[in-house]
Amino acid sequence: LSVLSGTTIADDNTEISDSSTVGLYYPVGIGIFGTNSDSIVIADSGNNRILGLWDADTNYENISVVATEWAPGQSLFYPLDVYVNARNGCDIYVADSGDSQIVLYSNMQTINPLPSIVAGNSDGEIGLASLNIPFGVVVDSNKNVIVASIDDNRILFWPPNALNGTIIVGHISAISGNTAMDLDTPQGIALDEHNSWLYVADSNNHRIQRFILTDTWPCNGTTVAGGNGPGSRSNQLSNPSYIKISNKTGALYIADYGNNRIQRWNQGATEGVTIAGDINGNSGSSDTMFNGPGGLAINHNETFMY
Repeated sequence: LSVLSGTTIADDNTEISDSSTVGLYYPVGIGIFGTNSDSIVIADSGNNRILGLWDADTNYENISVVATEWAPGQSLFYPLDVYVNARNGCDIYVADSGDSQIVLYSNMQTINPLPSIVAGNSDGEIGLASLNIPFGVVVDSNKNVIVASIDDNRILFWPPNALNGTIIVGHISAISGNTAMDLDTPQGIALDEHNSWLYVADSNNHRIQRFILTDTWPCNGTTVAGGNGPGSRSNQLSNPSYIKISNKTGALYIADYGNNRIQRWNQGATEGVTIAGDINGNSGSSDTMFNGPGGLAINHNETFMY
């Protein structure tokens, strides 16, 4: 298998419709807009905004700002991830990490209705009402929000209208660790709702953990990728940051941040395959290389990876 060569569709020089701020600045999370579309939504983290790149058939020439505020006069602060809930009119959930909250834009609207806070309360405490640098966010078919709280080293479950989260993985004290019940700086997460599996990029443990959501919470995880220390061998990861699941095969696509590559791990595999980036973990700016990939997305028929 040869590594894939990419095509740049947006960069730091891209002009954005109706915006005086040119280009992307530390983009991280990526979501696919709709089930029959190759439009994408991006957390443009360094510019404190969410962008939409509409329609691959036009080479994404239509690029616009989706959101910059979580309330009137209140700017997003380093949003790290975006989840598009295509089952419900394309609601968008944003991990507003600097404000320690998850923001819902119902049907992509910013005015009518106004955005709402569905997890966290901006105070940065370690209690169950709070988040501390939320990163990965997913939403199930019942609109329950699941979020990785980086500095709390845990995964929380927030039902609709809840004032507090419930710990799925991790500890009330927010300590880190490397056992099956621990996390250390969890980042991206992915949900396989059919099998009740939650995958977590356990970044500082250099592994991907799988948790069975029907187990008693907080629950223990199973290492399904990495877990062999940091490194660039095929059975290793280095600070993985993001995960997507193939709807066809169940394979995991992992943004292996520290190794500047994208790895594919098939179900039950003991090692991954580099499908994009340098197999030895070197960084670069050519069409076949990355420099710290933080997020990724796969379109619904799995013909494009972003």
